[in-house]
Amino acid sequence: QLGLGGLVTDGSVRDTDEILSYGFPCFSHSTTAKQGPAAMQPWECNGVIELGQTNPVVVRPGDAIIGDQDGVVVVPAAAAEKVYEIAHFRETVEGIIKEELVKNPGPPGKYYPFKPPIKPESPLGKLLDSKGVKYYSTRAAPAPRRSTPARFGSGRRQLSTAPPTMRAVVIRENGPAESLKYETGFPTPSLADGQVLVKNEYTGINFIDTYFRKGGPAYTQQLPFVSGQEGGGTIVDVTPKAAAAGLAAGQRVAYSVLGTYCEYTAVPAAKVVQVPDGVGLEQAVACMTQGFTAHYLTNHAHAGLVKPGEWMLIHGVGGGTCQWAAQM
Repeated sequence: QLGLGGLVTDGSVRDTDEILSYGFPCFSHSTTAKQGPAAMQPWECNGVIELGQTNPVVVRPGDAIIGDQDGVVVVPAAAAEKVYEIAHFRETVEGIIKEELVKNPGPPGKYYPFKPPIKPESPLGKLLDSKGVKYYSTRAAPAPRRSTPARFGSGRRQLSTAPPTMRAVVIRENGPAESLKYETGFPTPSLADGQVLVKNEYTGINFIDTYFRKGGPAYTQQLPFVSGQEGGGTIVDVTPKAAAAGLAAGQRVAYSVLGTYCEYTAVPAAKVVQVPDGVGLEQAVACMTQGFTAHYLTNHAHAGLVKPGEWMLIHGVGGGTCQWAAQM
């Protein structure tokens, strides 16, 4: 109504869905779910998101987004400065080439492609020398020599020990609690690269599970599906990208993804939390949904309005989330 070009706030935005429907960009410290009985769960904080449909890009907390007029890339924070240096150098070279072609028109192809290393005797090398620009090379360092021959089969993905089917509590139609059906031959989930397969020892039962069972706005899943929001157990299968993230078969882990009322769950590596030896798996699983929700509500949801030393009234400490909150 006021013709705003956008909204930036260091606080929280209430009814975010409504704000986004206005069609302008919104940047806020945090968000809350649209108010109403069917959407009282807080939005995810510091989670992993996937952008795009055809070639999706995964963005993790701490990643850097580097861009120019040609597009953007998402890189881990540890590599952000290096990527920026490469991109900035290429922009500098582009500017020098353009300036030269304006002064001395000619075919631009003689300067392209300028993939490193740039040879000093090339037209581009001579041009950069005349401008006093130091060449930049992104050639990868040679692979280190192995002191011993690689073992045959090393680096291969291990064969899974999971059976083709599993026991699960399945929802084949939305409705009351009677919609939950125990099945003994439900397909064991297959893995996409970047995931691990967890053999569950514990699964949590949470109030939000009833929303998915009933269906409705924001909670509709393709049928049939396995409900449950948190689980934990032992990794039995690892994909190459998950292994590169430090995960391995035999590790005790907890996680929070949809689909835990079953023997095996496929979990993205970024959603896995390794459980230390001194922590019971049941305690670790119990904190994945209720514990993190309580932490979010007491530390982030109010954008700093709740400060140390102040009193906080917690309703219903008989519930799991409020029991966690009362201890925070």
